[in-house]
Amino acid sequence: MQTLLSKIAGAGLTVMIMGLAGSASATLIVNAVGVYDSLANPNNVDYNATYSAGTGGATAANVTTASTGNGASYTTTGPFNAAVASAFAADRGGVIDWENTSGSFPDLTVKYGTSQTLTLAITTVGPNGIGPGGVITPISGSQRTGGNTNPQTFNFTPGLVAQFGLTVLSRDSTDFGVVTGTATFSGGGTVSATRAISEGAGVGDTFYGFVAPAGQSITGVSFTQQFVPDGKYLIFDDVGFIIVPEPSVLWLLGSAAGLALLRRQRKP
Repeated sequence: MQTLLSKIAGAGLTVMIMGLAGSASATLIVNAVGVYDSLANPNNVDYNATYSAGTGGATAANVTTASTGNGASYTTTGPFNAAVASAFAADRGGVIDWENTSGSFPDLTVKYGTSQTLTLAITTVGPNGIGPGGVITPISGSQRTGGNTNPQTFNFTPGLVAQFGLTVLSRDSTDFGVVTGTATFSGGGTVSATRAISEGAGVGDTFYGFVAPAGQSITGVSFTQQFVPDGKYLIFDDVGFIIVPEPSVLWLLGSAAGLALLRRQRKP
């Protein structure tokens, strides 16, 4: 069983998360990393957005948090950082930190996991390029992404994304008003998290994280700002994701557990 699972994990299986159909734009290829909001960077997540609304049975349990605090250690610890690190190690997720790459999109192909042989496709509406921090301070390295629309959206195909999180960066005391992140689930429900963002660069960076209900997946996440002062739009860093386990792997794991139970029952 272990050998078979290893073969599946190392088969170069490609997981595609497709967004808006029919896009003819060039696809940007990026390599994911296994650390969300690295402490090697002096600027880190400052706040977590909080649950504000849910439909279709979604509740505050479908919103997750990240660790917060600047410097050599976090002042609070959230579950997303460890969860995405574990997923990366298991070839089931990763973090786009926008470093060591450049270009424009809305279509992304993300190589993730320690093997970097698995890929994830994301289509965006809004975020369309990578650039230096400037008047904005990224939470990882020196680059970030963003666009010139309101709302800005990340689109996925049903059945694949179990968790998704990113950080909205504060900038030069710009008052965005209430910033709302809303995740849509494959079962038709939604969940929203909000926070008013008006701080200067590096002091109001806010994490938005979402978890799909059991048996469902995230099909899209959109971000809306209440105000668009002087034509300034939301900027993001550290886009993290965790993939739903492959059905074949779940079946094998279930079969292994069932076989072990049957063997125990047959023992005198």
